[in-house]
Amino acid sequence: ADHQRILHERAMALAKENTSPVAQEAYLEVTSFHLGPEQYAFESRLIREIVRLREYTPLPCVPPFIAGILNLRGWIIALLDLRQVLGLPGTAITETTQVIVLSDNGMEFGVLIDALDGVSHVPLSGIQQQTPIPAHQHHRYVRGVTTGRMVILDARQLLNDPLLRVQEEIS
Repeated sequence: ADHQRILHERAMALAKENTSPVAQEAYLEVTSFHLGPEQYAFESRLIREIVRLREYTPLPCVPPFIAGILNLRGWIIALLDLRQVLGLPGTAITETTQVIVLSDNGMEFGVLIDALDGVSHVPLSGIQQQTPIPAHQHHRYVRGVTTGRMVILDARQLLNDPLLRVQEEIS
C-alpha cells in the first residue's frame, strides 16, 4: 500500500503543469554544422534529409555557388556551395563533406557542409538579430547569432532567393 501511495504521489507530481518561466520560453529547433572552424545552423523543420556526399556531377557554365548536381535515389538535386554564397574562403568538397537537403514550398536543393554537429533547441531570446561577425557579407541569409556564436542561417531565404536560381534556356 505504501508503494502504491508513493507511485501515485510521483505520478501526480509529474502530471502537474510546469509553470516555470523556463518551460514557457519559446525555442527554435536547429540542426547545427560546421563550415571550417565556424558553427552554423538551419531550422530543422526545413531540412528534408542529410546524406554523405559520395558522388556528384560538376556542371559547366554555372555560377560558382553551384557545385554540381547529385543523384539521390533517382532524384536529381542541385548542390549549393554555401561557402561561395556566404563569401567564405576554403574548398567546399572533401572526403568528409555532407549534404543537407533543404526543402520549402516545392523548392529543394542540397547544401554542402564540412561536418554535422546535431540537433539542439535554441531559446529565441538567446538569438541576437544583429550579427557581430563581420565575415558575413551576405547578411540577408543570417537569421541571427546565438550567445555561443552559432550563426543561424535563414533556410527559407536561401530557398526562395531568385539570385540563387539558375534558369537558363538554350534555344
